[in-house]
Parts: sequence; C-alpha cells; structure tokens
Amino acid sequence: MNKMIVASLAALCFAVPAFAQEAAPAPEKGYFDGVSIAGIVGLDVLTIQENDEADAARDVVFGGSIGYDKQVGKVVIGIQGEITTSKAAYKIEDLLVNGDRFESRAGRDLYAGVRVGLPTGRTLIYVGGGYVNSQLRSIYEDASGTIDQTEEKGGFRVSLGAELQRKNLFGRLEMRYQDLGDYTIFALPTGYARTHTQIVAGVGARF
Repeated sequence: MNKMIVASLAALCFAVPAFAQEAAPAPEKGYFDGVSIAGIVGLDVLTIQENDEADAARDVVFGGSIGYDKQVGKVVIGIQGEITTSKAAYKIEDLLVNGDRFESRAGRDLYAGVRVGLPTGRTLIYVGGGYVNSQLRSIYEDASGTIDQTEEKGGFRVSLGAELQRKNLFGRLEMRYQDLGDYTIFALPTGYARTHTQIVAGVGARF
C-alpha cells in the first residue's frame, strides 16, 4: 500500500510540471514584431525657397527599406533604413546668358531613423524621424561647355504614416518632410533653403 502511495506521488510530481508547461500559453507575437523589407514608390516635391518665394519640381521617387520593430507595452518601437532615388529636377534656361541651361537634379537618398507607433489590431499609426544623406547634381551648360558636379548633404527627416498588416505581408502609406539646409550650387552657398516633401506607398513582408 505504501509503495502504491509513493509511486502515485512520484507520478504526480512529474505530471504536474509537464501539465503546467503544456497549459501555459506561449507569449503571443505582435502583428508588427520582427524584421521587415519593403519596396516603395511615390511623389517627391523638391522645393527651393528664399523667404516667401519658392520654386518646386515634382517627379517620382522609388527604392526600398528594411527595418525591425518590437511591441513594448501598448506601443511599437522600430528602427528603419532606406535607400531611394528621386527624379525631381529643378531647371532654369537663360540663367546667365541667352541659350544657357542650369539644372539641379535630385538623386540618391540614404536614411536611418526610428519610428514609434500605436497599433490597433492589424493597423499601425506611427511617427518617425532620423538622418538623411542626400545627393544633388548641379549641371550648367552654355556655348563654351558643361559643368557637372554631384555633392552630398546631410539633413533630417520627419514622417507620419500608416501600415496595414495581413499575415506576413503589409501595405504602407507615408508622408515625410526632409530639410537639407542651405541650397548649394557647385558647393557654393546660395542662402536659399532646400527641402523635399514626399508621399510614398510601400508593399513588403515581415519575418
């Protein structure tokens, strides 16, 4: 009888932890947790502004992004990296003499930043910000020849966006503003301001 009681207690001691382990639910992964990659395309508005006067050029911007997000409490915190190319170009003819042409052509942007969002089910509303390194190509042509120079400038970006997750795929819509400081021509300051306003859409996958 005693042997039966001891055997029963031993079996119970082994069974309870195993049962508890099976019964305890695993931590649920958030919809927006993990690594993400996306392709993006949209509209870039390159603006050159002096006081209250501004000139703008509009064209397509496209590229790709990679990021990592983690839900902490009721918010999602993430880091993002992005590379894009813009086709926006600001052009002036007869700038110095008749028949000449000047062009400021936007190019490659490299971005690194963070974002913070509020998830509601499978939808995430977020704000972001970070550093952007942007290229600008200056081209001047007249009867004597062509001057062509590409320079890089650093600035900041702020963004507001929404993301909709479906299984491991997502769609993203984002509006952002980039300030590149002083607008320069052939590395010479002009006293004008250079900014970019962009609206982009993206489609990607999360792992």
